[in-house]
Amino acid sequence: KRGKMKIKTLVLPVAAAAIFGLTSASFAVREYKLHSTTDFSYLGNEEVEFYRDTKYRALAINAANPRYRNKWARAESTFSGGTASYDITITTLTERDGESTFRVVVNGVEVGSFVNPETDQSFQQHSHTWSNIQVPEGASIAVESIAHTNKKVEARVGTSWSRGRWRSLTLTRSK
Repeated sequence: KRGKMKIKTLVLPVAAAAIFGLTSASFAVREYKLHSTTDFSYLGNEEVEFYRDTKYRALAINAANPRYRNKWARAESTFSGGTASYDITITTLTERDGESTFRVVVNGVEVGSFVNPETDQSFQQHSHTWSNIQVPEGASIAVESIAHTNKKVEARVGTSWSRGRWRSLTLTRSK
């Protein structure tokens, strides 16, 4: 019985696909969403690392520590989707005290960088997309960001710094 169930389970969707003219590409996953706090390893490097900002559901740099300023933090993930060309969208949070820069790296090669826009409201979600990026199955995907100050927000000592907060990376098959 179990063997027959397997065959029925497999044959029925294949038969339905044949009837309606669908190919295996019709069943391919189009979008992969990687969450910064759950799908990436973010132990960082020797100089600076991200921390999990639970209040804003993002990875961030502790820019209150002067040693973590003007240095890149890095988080990595292994891509489990199929080899294809993807539009890659990063979702960041804007910050009044600085405009952090973000980089996306695939298998050690930077495929795009982006600077958060200037804003009057902190913690607004913002997205940026790079189009037609070739990503192979099993690729190492990294997101890097850097703390920044625009010298517009006063702090006890000097000015406040943005923390390079980001929430997710979404890969959507290019059309």
